[in-house]
Amino acid sequence: MRHIEKPYNVPEELKTRKIKSQFNKTVKNGTHQAKDNAYTAVKPKLKKLYKYKCAYCETSLYRHHSHVEHFRPKNNSYYWLAYSWDNLLLSCEVCNSKKGQYFPLEGTQARYQGEDLSELHHKSPEYDTEEHPVLVNPERENPEDLYEWQPDGTMKAKNRRMDKTIKQLGLNDTDLYRERQTLFHDLIQDIHEELFKAMPHEEASSKDKQEAAIKAINSEMQKFIRKTTETAPYLSWRKAIIRHSDWLWQGIYSE
Repeated sequence: MRHIEKPYNVPEELKTRKIKSQFNKTVKNGTHQAKDNAYTAVKPKLKKLYKYKCAYCETSLYRHHSHVEHFRPKNNSYYWLAYSWDNLLLSCEVCNSKKGQYFPLEGTQARYQGEDLSELHHKSPEYDTEEHPVLVNPERENPEDLYEWQPDGTMKAKNRRMDKTIKQLGLNDTDLYRERQTLFHDLIQDIHEELFKAMPHEEASSKDKQEAAIKAINSEMQKFIRKTTETAPYLSWRKAIIRHSDWLWQGIYSE
């Protein structure tokens, strides 16, 4: 889970007559109709912004079904925010389902005050001050300040809010945990293979062997770093692997 800088300017897809019409119907009825998915017109913009990855678990969405996620649920509680730009995130099907309508608050829930749609696209700062949401919004704060990676690929929360977010979204669930472990173990395996190919003959001096080992490790790490781009899945985990050379050495010697 990493921070996303969302552009302030509202996409044209959220300014169309259809969107405005649906918004007017929604606020008139005081409820969001489940069959109304006009907000999905903005999905291509969100995919580009999120680099085709889930806002929460960072799973690649190139081959998985993606959802326009409403941070504040678009049910009757926040029906007027169904088309609000700063309430729309991109998520995978699993995270979207696990979060569902769950949205605990430490403050007082915001209410619709009769605003026009154009006045609702940047309401999150005001609402956050009033409501103090428990779940972490990756657009409003940097999640990486609120947790730390463990060597086994699990996330350890630094505060109660991040702990609730991790547990509700299942960010340490088996499937995700194994995906992250596999990423690390594949790197270790690649290093082992490169070490085997690069190691000089047995009669070589200890210094030559050490230099060959360092060269092989650096070579594989440079390949890994080149693959650690903004579009790479599990980017925050990848960066943690790069930062923690101690994990790397421990993995090399233990496998």
